[in-house]
Amino acid sequence: MNEQENFVTCACQHCNGNIEFDASLFQTGAVTTCPHCGMETPLFIPTISKPAEKKTEKAPAKTAEVIKRIRHYGGMENTLEDVGGLVLGLGIFCGIGAIIGAIVAFNDDQTGTGANLLCVGVGLIFAGAVNRILFRAAAEVIRLLKKLNRLKFSGKISEPETLNVYTCSSCGTSIYEDAESCYSCNAKFKK
Repeated sequence: MNEQENFVTCACQHCNGNIEFDASLFQTGAVTTCPHCGMETPLFIPTISKPAEKKTEKAPAKTAEVIKRIRHYGGMENTLEDVGGLVLGLGIFCGIGAIIGAIVAFNDDQTGTGANLLCVGVGLIFAGAVNRILFRAAAEVIRLLKKLNRLKFSGKISEPETLNVYTCSSCGTSIYEDAESCYSCNAKFKK
């Protein structure tokens, strides 16, 4: 066999049988007789197509479940506490402004105006503090009512703290826990 021979196979256009020929001698428009069906068929050099790319299957999309999480945000009780804090802050801010105005008025020999502004400033600070207490108390009432009715509530219900108070058994004076003797009657404590 000659090394320059380059045999290729093409299909007959009539019977689809394979026809083998030397591609190095191929000329466009050449016709040959099919050895399978005996009919004349044009020769062609089949184009070598790239192997079909394997379709990479995409991994199936991850599936997940929707998880319902219940979160409690605020409620009227937290809003009341926030408003109480805002009122207190506003009272302090305006009160300080009024007190500064009173100082300026006193320096300008406007005693009546200065006294009025001083009273307004102190009154605003006091009103802010009182309103803060009232708003917190209202928030506490709402929390207690929700707890009583087994409803969710936000924030914390205040509870009394247990406080240990130490007194002298001899005279009843309050003393520190680690005191060695009474400050009032000088009685020595047993350890």
